[in-house]
Amino acid sequence: MQPSARFVPYLQGGAAAFVSDISESKRQKDIGGTFEADLRAGVGSGFLICRGWSLNSELFFEHISNAGTQTRNVGINALGGLLGVSRSF
Repeated sequence: MQPSARFVPYLQGGAAAFVSDISESKRQKDIGGTFEADLRAGVGSGFLICRGWSLNSELFFEHISNAGTQTRNVGINALGGLLGVSRSF
């Protein structure tokens, strides 16, 4: 990154695993297991407004499923956005 850059684009991605009890609800058909995988990817940018402060925006995609370990595995997909203000120290 350039020290004098005012505009900083970025890409990010990640994965996580978690435990949930949503599979116990028979009313929903999307999540079928106790252990779930969470995959995320995003593209965003930060714009430096003054020393240590920036405005940030991001568009992201998220997928939650049990990765085929159970018979119920439709999963949940989400597309969203974030707007924020950051303070760097």
